[in-house]
Amino acid sequence: MPWLIAALALYLIAFMVTTGVNVPLNDQLAKAGDPQHIDHLATVRDQFENKWVIGNTVRALLHTAAFACLAWALVVFGAHRLNEGSGTTGSAVPSTHNNGAATIPAAPHHPRPVHHGAHHTLHR
Repeated sequence: MPWLIAALALYLIAFMVTTGVNVPLNDQLAKAGDPQHIDHLATVRDQFENKWVIGNTVRALLHTAAFACLAWALVVFGAHRLNEGSGTTGSAVPSTHNNGAATIPAAPHHPRPVHHGAHHTLHR
């Protein structure tokens, strides 16, 4: 759960960077008018480009970190599910409760495809 909260926080910060940096710069650029009619295009670009690229890079890093948090949350959740399930379905470690003789739990049976030319059938 903490990884999900971290991802949400990172996404919210990225949203604030978008609305606080990139969108105002885009609006400012739009107000400058058609590039073919701007007298000092290089000046307009200099005022816009560095700030916008920095904001966009920060957003990309925040989104990448948020994605990494979500991916790690899946790993943690999967590990938790495996640990949770091992107590109810048996263990791969042999048991010695049968008069000292080791017994190994049976593996679950999964149907497997058998190939017959162009046709595929399932055998149990």
